[in-house]
Amino acid sequence: MSAMHGTRAMLLALAVIGTEACSRSMPTVVDATPPKIVLTALGAAGNPTFASDEAIQRKDACAKFRSFPARFVLSVGDSGGVGLASIRVANGRIVPESIIVGPDAPESSWEIKRLEGFSELLMIRLARPGVGAVRTGLLGMFNVISDSQRTSILASAYDNSGNVAKLYEVAVRSSSDDAARCR
Repeated sequence: MSAMHGTRAMLLALAVIGTEACSRSMPTVVDATPPKIVLTALGAAGNPTFASDEAIQRKDACAKFRSFPARFVLSVGDSGGVGLASIRVANGRIVPESIIVGPDAPESSWEIKRLEGFSELLMIRLARPGVGAVRTGLLGMFNVISDSQRTSILASAYDNSGNVAKLYEVAVRSSSDDAARCR
């Protein structure tokens, strides 16, 4: 065997060994961290922000608006990948024409369901990306029309590992409501 054929044979053997090493299953990483939810009330006094990682629900978890519809931005982040976000509006309505979701379709889809007791539920789903990729964030913008003095928003999110985060109840108030102390 010539030196050239020996070198080729050795390179071929190394390529096969390298390919086999790359095709092995990587150890599964356990994701036990829930996503983080941040809800921002745009146009409310002070544009208050509410986050799921706050230690306790504060008594001032409300936002006051001069006029309705009220505009909100929901962001969800998770290093292991975001799968689903839900926004429940009690005693109010979500304006379908106001909904903007990122990433855009076809990576995301959304629907509004009417629930019992004057509530609506906005569900935002993210499609799983290709192998080896994750969608680490979701952004949703929506308007809320208040049907009463008791309108509130509850949000939750799931990551791709099934971990769930919940945002405490955030009240939506008129700026004429002097009894409510808001952020």
